[in-house]
Amino acid sequence: MQQKGTLTHEQLAATVVQEMGLSQEAYAKQPSDFGFGKTKNERAFEHLIEYRLYEDLKRGWRIVQPNLEQCGLLSIEYSELEEMCQAQSPWQKHFNPILAKATFQQRWQAVTVILDQLRKNLAIDAALLQPNRIKEIQREVSQTINDTWKFDEYEYLPPAPKATYTNNPQSKGRTVKLTPRSKVARYLRSDVIWGYSLTEDEYNSLIESLVKVLCDCGYLTCEENEFQLRIDAMVWKAQKVNQIDIDPTNNKRLQGSDLTTQEVNSFFQQFYEEQGQTIQKMEGREHTGQVPNKYRQVREDKFRKGDLAALFCSPTMELGIDISDLSVVHLRNVPPSPANYAQRSGRAGRGGQEALVITYAAYGSGHDQYFYRRQAQMVSGVVVPPKLELGNPDLVKSHLYSLWLSYTGVDLGNSMNQILDLDKEKYPLKDEIRQNLTLSPETFRKCLNDAQLILNDIFCQTDLNRTSWYSADWIKEKLADALHVFDLRCERWRRLYQDANRQLDEARATIDKAAKGIITDEDKKTAEALESDAKRQRDLLVGQGSKGRSQSEFEFYPYRYFASEGFLPGFNFPRLPVRGFIPAGDKGEFIARPRIVAIRELAPRNVIYYEGSKFQITKTRVSPKGIEYEKVSTCSNCGYFHDGVQGAERDTCSNCGAKLSDRLHYVLPLDTMITRRRERITCDEEERLKYGYHLTTHFQYDSHKRREALVTAADGTELLKICYGETAQIRRINRGLLRNQEQGFKLDTQTGEWSDSNQNNVSQTLQPGVNLMVSDTSNILVIEPQELPEHQTQEFLITLQYALLKAIQGYYKLEAEELASERLGDGKHLLFWEASEGGAGVLSQILDNPQAFSSLAQEALDICHFKQDKPSCTQACYECLLSYQNQFDHPYLNRHLIKNFLEQLTESQLNTVQDNQRDEAYQQLLQQSDPNSKYEAMVLEAIKSHGLPLPDHAQVYFPDAECKPDFVYKHPKIAVFCDGSVHNNPEQKQKDAIQRDNFEWHTRYKVFSFNYQLDLDEQIIGLKKLLKFI
Repeated sequence: MQQKGTLTHEQLAATVVQEMGLSQEAYAKQPSDFGFGKTKNERAFEHLIEYRLYEDLKRGWRIVQPNLEQCGLLSIEYSELEEMCQAQSPWQKHFNPILAKATFQQRWQAVTVILDQLRKNLAIDAALLQPNRIKEIQREVSQTINDTWKFDEYEYLPPAPKATYTNNPQSKGRTVKLTPRSKVARYLRSDVIWGYSLTEDEYNSLIESLVKVLCDCGYLTCEENEFQLRIDAMVWKAQKVNQIDIDPTNNKRLQGSDLTTQEVNSFFQQFYEEQGQTIQKMEGREHTGQVPNKYRQVREDKFRKGDLAALFCSPTMELGIDISDLSVVHLRNVPPSPANYAQRSGRAGRGGQEALVITYAAYGSGHDQYFYRRQAQMVSGVVVPPKLELGNPDLVKSHLYSLWLSYTGVDLGNSMNQILDLDKEKYPLKDEIRQNLTLSPETFRKCLNDAQLILNDIFCQTDLNRTSWYSADWIKEKLADALHVFDLRCERWRRLYQDANRQLDEARATIDKAAKGIITDEDKKTAEALESDAKRQRDLLVGQGSKGRSQSEFEFYPYRYFASEGFLPGFNFPRLPVRGFIPAGDKGEFIARPRIVAIRELAPRNVIYYEGSKFQITKTRVSPKGIEYEKVSTCSNCGYFHDGVQGAERDTCSNCGAKLSDRLHYVLPLDTMITRRRERITCDEEERLKYGYHLTTHFQYDSHKRREALVTAADGTELLKICYGETAQIRRINRGLLRNQEQGFKLDTQTGEWSDSNQNNVSQTLQPGVNLMVSDTSNILVIEPQELPEHQTQEFLITLQYALLKAIQGYYKLEAEELASERLGDGKHLLFWEASEGGAGVLSQILDNPQAFSSLAQEALDICHFKQDKPSCTQACYECLLSYQNQFDHPYLNRHLIKNFLEQLTESQLNTVQDNQRDEAYQQLLQQSDPNSKYEAMVLEAIKSHGLPLPDHAQVYFPDAECKPDFVYKHPKIAVFCDGSVHNNPEQKQKDAIQRDNFEWHTRYKVFSFNYQLDLDEQIIGLKKLLKFI
């Protein structure tokens, strides 16, 4: 275009293809130098390029990948438009009083706005953009062009819409509206052009005349009240300018902004102008943990040889990859911390040569801009050794199970089909596997001795002795139960395999109907796609989809799978992850995400990215029993979580006593999600197309593992109320899209499809208001400030939250990822939890140290520049409270609001509080128990007097087991039965035994029975042991 100056539609595609200078080997599936094959390849490639050229005209806010027009290198003009605006005859023929007396400039402004809006919305009459040609060009390109250039298999090619200035509900497909309340109408009705504002009637007359004139003069093709811009009226003109016009319909322009132009991105202008020709054969590839090892190695080899120009890497590239002659690293944004920067930039120059590290600082990111102005702070990273909580029960159990597995001598093989019998119903453990996993008494004794020897290590004992659950009996119980737990950990795999088989059977049944002519071709095609997906899922589950990678890399390699399920140690894999199925390539892929990430990333309708393509979450798995919802209630005051039959129906919060009003009836634990391919993505789309979700965080203490404390000032003033919860539950609930007025998501309970909120789906199987939930177990600290300022309360709490977070991280030398924090309920409760796998063990240390908050306050004062003043920090900066993660809270942070409070904390004392709710809980249990059973009351009194934890509930009915225990411990799962004299009958004893065996089978609870004929104190000791080691 720079050579020719201007191009028209007839010349455009052919000229661009010619200038690209690509041989058929670069783009054709089957290159051909002669005859029909050559013509066919060239024609298909030209059609592909023509489509991409017009697609690039589409309106879009682009920063990372601006088009030529946005870079000031291209202008689109309309042939002989000025002459038409100057002539009088067209305006007399289609008379409108405003246009008749308008100047040439006013007419030109009005028609240009209309034509530009049609062009930027692709409302053009290009033949290949029309609905009847879209499928033709897709087939042509798919058959002829190679994978590098062709349309993606599931890429949506939107047809060109038509424009209209009337409200026509019968219009088919998407339309560009020029109606009185449209964006164009707001501009044409304003006083910008005419000097006065137009009424709706005046606008209707004006737009009708404008459209008729443009149709008459050959700029639009019209059919009744619908029209498109004629492609042959457009002229592509080369230019080079430093500023371009702002869209006049922009809201800021209409609100009185004086800005009419904006500067172009000079970097991309120069890049396109000078480097455009040199990058025509440039190829880049993704390099992440999701890419099979075989392909990663091929890409690394091609990259070393220079055949690959660039590798686009995830943060996992920070460690372990050494390409000695790599000289350039480009960071797409400023990393979260100096340590991350040091690792990422360290990929370059490892062979001793000079290296160039380029960091792109986004204009809209406060984090990026801060370090752009303070570059030295980013390049001086320090890596702090991580901490580990050795008193974490999940961590200890996984190591015990690993020791147990080594003593069995069983090799789990390369696939789950070597462990489970897939020919039997419910896929049980193979008989030989179960037999080999059963330890003899002598081997079990050796295993137990070794476990006790390992855990008697002084470093382990330091942490373990602080816990309430650890004992020698606990170790023995866990090892004895290892086979049962191993079998349970296979359940998730069994469900996935069962779902894949069910989908396969249903798809094949539908395909069989096609032979009988009772379904449409479209239904058959859909069933064939489902059949293919089911085969791919099943192959992945048994490892047949792992071609191109070692067996140990695929998601369901047994050792990797059991590590992700928490049965074996595996710090490189998320524990109990949520998985998503990606139908990419021939085999597809399962991706695993930590639950706290999955609640957002694998949420309905969200878009995730894999190998440069876009996939949307469209479906969840449905159990053969149907969808099983949970009912929950959460406290709007403190964020506490209530579940279960009784908990969800409570009137008041069991934590703070506030009235409960936030009740959710359709809560679904987040499970495996299925994706569907979407159109290809570009860098600038990545941020804009992500949906925002309404996420809330809640917590629930583990029974009897809660400790309270008060932090008081030197004068006795209560400053903070502290509550520490060991192995507490953290729940995150996704309540739906932020942009929706409706709460929750819409789920088809029959198919598992997530319905688009914008679709008017009236299916009877569609359940609205579905909320998704994930849970995790962690040590938590809940802090409730007791002295709050009357003004700027929210700002005070937010600032205090991050000051304490930074202080804990700094004082205990934690990385940012090891400790997390969030405000709960109405914002007056601050939750801190150990977010790293295994935990860091610092929160329990805080409660054990009376001077803990005094030390933390000193640290916070130092962080906030009150010990060494920093005049340039007015309210907060990245050296004190600002961070990459808390950008949304930046406007509220003000270090000066908390100075006096921190100074009070420096002389504070932490005092633990005894549980004064024990008597109240005892009385409540006594009222719930059977009034006709004196023995129940005796047992409950003995439990209380011996200092054992009180049961959570009394007389709770379990419908699945058709049984009602006398008392229930929820965590751990123990059901207590109190057998008085009525249970002394032999027939009743036999009935009790059968009923309680069934109860254990259905509920997975442990049963403990008291008998009035046996010594009560000795039985209490037995219950104490059971409570201790579960």
